[in-house]
Amino acid sequence: MSVRCALLASPAALSLLMASTAQAAIYSVTSTSLATTFHESRHSDLSIATDNAAVTVSSGQMTDEPGANYYSLGQTSGWASAGPGRLQLYTDTLVQHDATLAIGAARASSGVSALLDDSFIIGTQGCASCTLGSVGTMRFSFSISGSGSLATSGSIVGGSGLGSYRASSDWSTYLNLDSGAPAGLAEPSSLSIAGGLSLENNTGLPGSTANGLGTGLHSFTLSFVYGTPITLSWTAYAGSAGEALSGGDETAFNALLHPVTDFSQTFAWAGITSVTDATGQAVAQYSALNEDGLDYVQSFTTAPVPEPRAWLLMGAGLLALTVLQRRRSARS
Repeated sequence: MSVRCALLASPAALSLLMASTAQAAIYSVTSTSLATTFHESRHSDLSIATDNAAVTVSSGQMTDEPGANYYSLGQTSGWASAGPGRLQLYTDTLVQHDATLAIGAARASSGVSALLDDSFIIGTQGCASCTLGSVGTMRFSFSISGSGSLATSGSIVGGSGLGSYRASSDWSTYLNLDSGAPAGLAEPSSLSIAGGLSLENNTGLPGSTANGLGTGLHSFTLSFVYGTPITLSWTAYAGSAGEALSGGDETAFNALLHPVTDFSQTFAWAGITSVTDATGQAVAQYSALNEDGLDYVQSFTTAPVPEPRAWLLMGAGLLALTVLQRRRSARS
């Protein structure tokens, strides 16, 4: 409590703090990776949840199987991180399947998710009209920065059409805020905001499906009650997958799939840009503190240096792609 009292020194601000208390932040992450070839399958599933401490988790799997008339490889990895004001996600999948008159498949996929649950209380200094229980508004922003890519190539010669290959990259996010303010105000007291995009290449045919907001900086206005916590719940997901299936009657089947979903730089809270009192007048000095004194007035969009494991994941995908291309050249 002493940290918040030091930051909000006025009697009015102190009364707001004592009226109610923000809850502790919760961060959680999950990472799931699965890779299969003709006769091999490998899987990992990891999750971590903590109070008040940033968390990171990663997973990865690889299978590699050659045969007399086929070569099959599946490799995938995922990484997710959740911390104050930020969610970061990354997946990298690589599938190669070469076959001649052979039935079989190579598959790989990774999916990662991150969650931030927190709450904060708007406090002011020198605002006589910002009384306990009165209604105000806040203008806030958040940023979505990332992309998906497919890098898909394939060739099917002969056969009856049973062979196919598919690569996909997906991301989605949901941001929910609830202030507990009464309904019927000029600005909403709760917001549920969705965003996402799915990319797909199905045997050479590309497609995409959008869901809500795209990447970029987005701004909204929320009504709130002075002295009442505003709850924030933010989830994000990223995934990449590849599958190549030979039907057994193709004289030549070749597929090389490398979908990547990169949101390592990232889903981020971009700060509160303005606050008003019950009369709609702008408030000059304000804060939005959670239980630990973290101020959501600030922006968290400035990216830290990526963790070493993130660089390793990205580098591993590029290295494996080079190795596979050399193998393919050598075999041809």
